[in-house]
Amino acid sequence: MSKTKKGSRVTALVLSLAMLSTFAIGCDKTDNQAQSSGGTTSQSTSSQDASQTESTLNPNINLDSTFPVVKDPVEVEIAVIAALPNTDQNRMWFWKWAEKKTNVTVEPVQIESSAWEERKQLMFATDQLPDAFLHCTFTNAELLSFGQIEGSLIALNDYLDYAPNFKAALEADPLLKANVTAPDGNIYSVPTVMQVSNTKPYRFFVNADWLEKAGMDMPKNLDEFYKVLKYFKENDMNGNGDPNDEIPWSGSWEEGYYERALIINAMGFSTTNSNSVIDPETDTAVYFPLHPKYRDYLKYMNKLWEEGLLDPDIFTQTQVQYQAKAASNLIGAAADSASYIIYPEDYTAFEPIWALSETEGGTPTWPQDAVSSNGSFVITKNAKNPDVLMKWVDMFFTAEGAIRFWNGPEKDSEDDIGSVGAMYNENGQRYHDLPQDINNEWEYNCKVLSPINGRAVGYYSNDAFWTELGLSIPPAAENDAFWQDLYLERNTPYAKPMYPNVFYSEDEQRTINEISMPLEDYVKNMEAKFIIGAESIDSGYDKFIQQIKVLRAEEYQDILISAYETYKSNK
Repeated sequence: MSKTKKGSRVTALVLSLAMLSTFAIGCDKTDNQAQSSGGTTSQSTSSQDASQTESTLNPNINLDSTFPVVKDPVEVEIAVIAALPNTDQNRMWFWKWAEKKTNVTVEPVQIESSAWEERKQLMFATDQLPDAFLHCTFTNAELLSFGQIEGSLIALNDYLDYAPNFKAALEADPLLKANVTAPDGNIYSVPTVMQVSNTKPYRFFVNADWLEKAGMDMPKNLDEFYKVLKYFKENDMNGNGDPNDEIPWSGSWEEGYYERALIINAMGFSTTNSNSVIDPETDTAVYFPLHPKYRDYLKYMNKLWEEGLLDPDIFTQTQVQYQAKAASNLIGAAADSASYIIYPEDYTAFEPIWALSETEGGTPTWPQDAVSSNGSFVITKNAKNPDVLMKWVDMFFTAEGAIRFWNGPEKDSEDDIGSVGAMYNENGQRYHDLPQDINNEWEYNCKVLSPINGRAVGYYSNDAFWTELGLSIPPAAENDAFWQDLYLERNTPYAKPMYPNVFYSEDEQRTINEISMPLEDYVKNMEAKFIIGAESIDSGYDKFIQQIKVLRAEEYQDILISAYETYKSNK
């Protein structure tokens, strides 16, 4: 590319970046930390250690086993989000099965996914609340606002004796306890518990066909990664006769899967995208742009840009535009959700990268999901039977509850109410007899089997649960099993906790709301300028640090530190 064309592209990029109004770096799509909140006025006097003697517990509740929940029938109203349009909760197998197993009749209140945020605010503002919300999304900030401050959500501490499986999970894992405990010591939601083998928060793939053609191994540190990209750039890797159309590293900075995280993790800071990280040497919270390693990160990325190893459109193209390049076999490496998404023609063409270290012989780092995702099940002040609801939700912490919610019944089994169960093909994979109005297995799961909304309270189904129920473990689809097995080998062993989804105090949250947007908008804009060379790192970095301090970055970091220390003290 001529200097004139390169200069024009840089100018265009700078203009595009200046128009960006939202900041995604500190607002990880799977990270609610910037929305977390706290408060000082408690609406409950319950403590984490509160418990009830058996004589004071509700005699209608079965305390001897998971099922049934109650001896005499009870009716409750639970709000759920429809994962897909045109869903009819009355068609759902799960509600029928749960009523048979628990003796609790649930009247589901369906909320369309697109209307959830508006409906949520309206329901709480007008006090038009169901007994509980299942698999709806509540940030930590909302849990504190609706719970601790307003009292619309009840504290669950005094009901833990009705949920022995959830209580046991809290006692077994100090991190889980810390994650769900609010600043006032109360628990306002039953979470989704993340299991390492089931979660893959960050995925980055390298073109294995190109590596084989180059005679190179999958890189394991930043220098090896650079050399791989360099080779991809300088050779006709796709064999189309044009040695100049290869794009070593592509993606969509705005819409994609957090390309920058690969390099930040290699430097020891576990993250999927957020600038709120944990210093691996001190176990202290850090705002990454204030750390000296941030400059090293910028220098490395700028080197890739200057040598043409980054897609020149990476800051401006959409996910669809990047994937069109990938489908044309032009891409050497990218972050994405699965190998077959990058190159649909051959799902084995791209393989998960090894977790990288900064230097040869260094310690690799990969992000590990938070131990839990809060807000998956909450009970409101309008509930007449909160004890029954706690006992009911406890089934999701058992093998039977998790497997049945996520996978439904087997065909013609005693649980197969309505003949909707799964059959097995010759490869041991489950499949269903799809009705005419259902197009695929995922739609069947969401519209016929269970009110799945991409998350579930309690545990996900896992291999141990299948075995516990005496069922064959269904294999993953071949295209998923290919990359997932490699991921578990190359990434999972090096997973380290990210900055957790902490609760902030009310004052801390107020300050974060004031600081975060202008600070992180500025950081994002300047980061892109440093990478593409529109701003010199050598001459402009000190000025950048001065400016983020003016924008109260140090105060922001102090809040991260304080909240993280509180989180650790709750273990």
